[in-house]
Amino acid sequence: MATLTLAGNTLEFSDCREVGQGGPETCTLSINEVPVTRTLLWRSARSQRFHPTPLEYEGDVLVPLWEATYFYLVRIDPQTLKHRRLSPGFKFMRLLRVQDDEVEFSTWHDNRETRRVRLTRRL
Repeated sequence: MATLTLAGNTLEFSDCREVGQGGPETCTLSINEVPVTRTLLWRSARSQRFHPTPLEYEGDVLVPLWEATYFYLVRIDPQTLKHRRLSPGFKFMRLLRVQDDEVEFSTWHDNRETRRVRLTRRL
């Protein structure tokens, strides 16, 4: 379990495990002790998996979300826990830095390839 403070909020990554043997690590995420989940109309809340490399942007949390077989960059409002996808899917994603209105991330474990995504307005 890893706990850190980002943008005045407490982020806790727990239940971390690899995606496949030797694959990247994903964890459940709680912000200010509230789990970040996905609720579908016909089901109860479902845990989501995140790569533990969050960054702050304008008071929101940027973090890679793991769904099925891809990582997506998401922006989370820490007050409401609503989140929005900002990128297409990548097989790997580790956030590196925010520069102006873009986030740079690695798509390889050794940073041999990086990409940038323009950040959108607040949620």
